[in-house]
This record gives sequence, structure tokens and C-alpha cells, in this order.
Amino acid sequence: MTFPSEEPNDTSVRYRLAIVLLVASLAAACKGGAREAPVFHGVRLGMAPKDVRERFDQKGTWGTAATKELTLTWNTTEAQGPVATAQFEFHNGMLVAVRSDVAPVDPLVARGFAVTDSSVTDCQPGIGTRKSCRILARDCADHAEEVKALMSAH
Repeated sequence: MTFPSEEPNDTSVRYRLAIVLLVASLAAACKGGAREAPVFHGVRLGMAPKDVRERFDQKGTWGTAATKELTLTWNTTEAQGPVATAQFEFHNGMLVAVRSDVAPVDPLVARGFAVTDSSVTDCQPGIGTRKSCRILARDCADHAEEVKALMSAH
């Protein structure tokens, strides 16, 4: 049994709906500001080395660099390709940094300096018309100082 004062009326239903919509839009706005880490030619932070090699969508040659953790290097085989070189740095088997020399029209360049919950992206002038870009995981201890310096510079 309900009392007359407990039955929903049009005003209370509209009020509740307005509150739900307000909370949902605030949550979406907050999440939208965080944005996800960028995808770099099929590759994103957190991938395993095997996935990086399989999903990187550019033609070129692979190698490794002598570092304390695994670093995959990549060089283009196309003279005018969008990516000239790339270096993929791993920590505990997960991709934590991407460093690349890209053409000015690469989508990564359009992001410029960008911060998300999980990454920092920055592009600076490179060799010739190329841009030197990097994507760094914010939660990687190996890159903590670099991330801190990059964020305080902007």
C-alpha cells in the first residue's frame, strides 16, 4: 500500500530524470577530458612486443637496441613514408614508450602536446621537415623523470 504523497507525479519524475541526466553528462565530460592514449599506426601503449610487430602498419625493417629492457627499432623501406623511424620501448613485457620521426601530416603531430590519464604525447621539430614525436606511459617508473620534465615544461 502506498500513501498518496509517495506516488510519483510528473514533477518528481522530471526532477529525478533531470538529476540522472546531469550526473551522466558530468561523468561523460570528465571522462572525455581524459581521452585515451593515442594509437600510433596500429600500436598502443601496453601491447606486448609480438603484438607491436604484428600490428604496426608500416613497411620497414625491425631490429633491437641494446638497452636494459627490450627495445624494438624500426626503419622505413619507403622513401616518402609517413614514418621514417620508430623505437618501441618495453618494461615488464609491455610497451611503455614510442619514439618516432614522422611526416608533418602524421595524425600524431596534430595532437601536439597532449596528456591523458595514461600517457603524455609530445612532438617537436625533427630532421628536415620531419617531426620527432614520443608517447610515454605516465605510470612507468623508467620514464617518470622524463614525463615529469615534459609536463612541467608545458
